Amino acid sequence: MRAFWHEFRRGAFGTTRGSLVGILAVAALWFLLASILVTPRFMASHASPCTEHAEHGARATGRALALRHAEARPLTVLLIGASGFRMALTPPGEVEALVAGKLGRSVEVVDLTVGGLTVWESTALLDQVPDGFCGLVVHAVGPGLLAYEAKDLANREEAVRFGFDSPARDDELRRAGYEPRDRTGVYFLDHLPFLVSLRREWPCLVRGETDSPPQRCKPWRQPMEGDELEARCAMVRERLSDYSWSRDPCLSVFDRSVARVRARGRLEVVLVDSPRNPRLEGRAQPRAVIDDYLTIMRRFAAERSLTFLEPNAAGLLHVGDFVDECHIQEIDAARRYTTWLADRIVPLLREMIDEETRR
Repeated sequence: MRAFWHEFRRGAFGTTRGSLVGILAVAALWFLLASILVTPRFMASHASPCTEHAEHGARATGRALALRHAEARPLTVLLIGASGFRMALTPPGEVEALVAGKLGRSVEVVDLTVGGLTVWESTALLDQVPDGFCGLVVHAVGPGLLAYEAKDLANREEAVRFGFDSPARDDELRRAGYEPRDRTGVYFLDHLPFLVSLRREWPCLVRGETDSPPQRCKPWRQPMEGDELEARCAMVRERLSDYSWSRDPCLSVFDRSVARVRARGRLEVVLVDSPRNPRLEGRAQPRAVIDDYLTIMRRFAAERSLTFLEPNAAGLLHVGDFVDECHIQEIDAARRYTTWLADRIVPLLREMIDEETRR
């Protein structure tokens, strides 16, 4: 019996020169195949439909790369914002059908929303849109977008939420005092940490299909109350404690990003005030912060001739629509919000179409 286990261990764990060469050869072959096959175009067609378990940055990566490599350039509406904006909208296909029906012509709606979006990540997403696109960038904004410090940028570098390069974001990294990661020019190598983070989704990436639709507004839980709600409010207040000194640097980053988009000539930017639970205004988000943010953003939009939509001021959403300070779960509320938004962007799209016709 002892001899049996000795031979078993030697066969299972022992290596010879030939077996080592074989192992290295197989590993090298897999590495070569991955370097050849896993490219931005592959991710453009396979990352978008990642399942609900995937980080939303994976789907945004696929959609952003699909924009960069798109051959046809239809009239396009890009939706960018954090999770509060994402959950206030019906699925992109429904938004697309609603806008197209009101406009009287086809339009493509691309969802680039990502939970906890920063101004640097927004810059990277918008940097993927190539020249030649015509349409609107509908960008949700709120106090949280302006409450990130440079240290948050460093933390997000470690998180590796997106699988694409962005010269504009690299520029913003240097302005903030950070050097971008070195790159080899091989997509698989340069974005290996991102690809590893998707290991649960590799079967989905290979198939290019999803098992469930991306999460949207749905009755996923009861509204927060009591200690849970108070803890949530305290977390948001802590999150906004950096607002006063991070506001201007973040706004400068956002300003440069908007300017880059508009310089392309055929894309216009529409700003939308992110959803806020009227019950928790002043409790989760300090009233002074909200008032300052609204004053700053209204002036920002006016000085740059941008449209700034304010659904919160219109009383569009009600206390019962929300789970917490910014996320809604009522489907009727999402349809109400989406219809309100469509009614206001369709005239802007018509103006763009008329201008293109006159050229």
